[in-house]
Amino acid sequence: FVGPGCLSLPLAFQNCGLGLGIGLLLSMGVMVTYNLRTMVLCKQHLNYKGVQTYADLTQEALGTGARRIVEMFINGVQLGICAVYFDFFAEGARVFLPKRLQTRDALYLLMVAIFPIYVALALLKSIKTIAPYAALANALIYGSIGVVIFVAFTEIHRVYQNPGDAQVQAQLSWFDIKKVPTFYSTVVYSFEGVCS
Repeated sequence: FVGPGCLSLPLAFQNCGLGLGIGLLLSMGVMVTYNLRTMVLCKQHLNYKGVQTYADLTQEALGTGARRIVEMFINGVQLGICAVYFDFFAEGARVFLPKRLQTRDALYLLMVAIFPIYVALALLKSIKTIAPYAALANALIYGSIGVVIFVAFTEIHRVYQNPGDAQVQAQLSWFDIKKVPTFYSTVVYSFEGVCS
C-alpha cells in the first residue's frame, strides 16, 4: 500500500541532503525489501500451521512473549501514523473555519471529531467495501508524487542556472550528516504501508 507518508520524502531529503538522502533511501529500500521477502518466504513455509500475520510468524519463531512485543510495536507504529493523519486532517480543515476559530483548541477539537470515522474504518472486516475509494486515493497520491518530482527537478534546474547566487545555492544541500536521524524517521513514516 502506498500512503500519504511518501509525500514526506521531500522533507527527508531537505534534512540530510540530496546525495546522502538518495543513498540512504536506496539502502533502506533494499533492506526493507529483503526483510519483507524473507518474511513472506517464512510465512509460505509455515502456511500449513495457519500463519497469517507478523504476529503469527513471530509466535512460531520466537514464542508467545515475542508475539506480544511484535503486536505492541505494530500497534505503536500504526498509532503514530494515525496521529499524523489526525493532525493532517485537522490542519487542512482548520482553514475552512472563521479566523476567530482558527485556534490550537479548534485543531484539537477537529482531531477528536474525526476520530470516530477512523475507528469505523479500522473496524471494517474487509477492505473490499472501500476499494474504489482506496484506488482513487492511490491515483491522487501518485499524481501528487508526480507534482513533487516535477517541482523538485524544476528547483534543482533553477539552482544550477544561478551558480553565483549564494542564497539559491544554500537551498540545495547534498550532504548533512547531522540530520540523518530526522531523515531516518521521516523515511520510516513514508514506509507506512509495510506495517499493513
